[in-house]
Amino acid sequence: SKEESFLPPNLLKYPVECVDHTRDLDKKLVAESYKDQLAGDIIKDIIEKYTTDFTYTDVSDGPVISEISFDYIQVSDALTKIAEICGYEWYVDYDKGIHFFAKNTYPAPFQLDDNQADYKDLIISTDISQLRNRIYVKSSGLKDTFGEIFIYDGEATEWTCKFAPINRGREKLPDPEPEPRKGVWRCDFSHDDIYLAVPYEHTTYADKGIIIFKRDNDLFKGLNLPDVTPDDDGHEASFSPDSTYLALAHAGNPYITIYKRSEDTFTKLTNPGTLPTGIGWGCDFSPNGVYLAVTHNNSPYITIYKRTGDTFAKLDNPD
Repeated sequence: SKEESFLPPNLLKYPVECVDHTRDLDKKLVAESYKDQLAGDIIKDIIEKYTTDFTYTDVSDGPVISEISFDYIQVSDALTKIAEICGYEWYVDYDKGIHFFAKNTYPAPFQLDDNQADYKDLIISTDISQLRNRIYVKSSGLKDTFGEIFIYDGEATEWTCKFAPINRGREKLPDPEPEPRKGVWRCDFSHDDIYLAVPYEHTTYADKGIIIFKRDNDLFKGLNLPDVTPDDDGHEASFSPDSTYLALAHAGNPYITIYKRSEDTFTKLTNPGTLPTGIGWGCDFSPNGVYLAVTHNNSPYITIYKRTGDTFAKLDNPD
């Protein structure tokens, strides 16, 4: 019943299908997450939890993986994912032993040279697709380190990094126009990096308590003032995450003023029904833009609002 065919000049050919131990390896699905662990330790933990009769004596430690998660995937897929991150290889041997190793540490089954007959019609093409070298990337100047992985295709010679290298020759930008006339408090950029709100000590001039700049490349120019400005010191400004709303905590009643932006125009909204009980010192929007917290003098010292459309309603005081 075996399928056979004739292979000239005097051989018979039979198709053979083989299954290795990967089938046994993948009987369970991996649902785990790891943080700041050696790649080898992650593999060993997976083997212990999700397999039977497999060993990991030949699993190298590998590099530290900062964070990795597996969402119900086969064990072989999990090991492949780890290997790709590390630039390693893995396989399962005849005795159900897992091997995990750096590519440059595993010897080929035999050497190819001019004196051996292990090949026919050998043609050597010179390229750098499998060249492993050391690449230095100048620091971005950030406090923490950030890793990036690039897959080399033998052709690309340039890669774009997520964080630009630090420019030690950075110079101070031109002063904004107009310059604030008195002491500046805590300013805030809009989340699209276009607007800069600067609260400061009020003056007898028309621009009182706040000035809003618009950025054009590296130049910052003041916009027309909002329709209503506080007649007192501005202390802190905060843009909502979508850059639509701007809150200003300030020294005089109503202690918090909220503006809505339409392009370059900022229009004061109706004051919340319940106002802070004293001088407003700080304010901040939640990441989803729904909540606004205001810190101030006098009990309860913090007032929290919930936004519905353009209306801000005070929530119960924190307990």
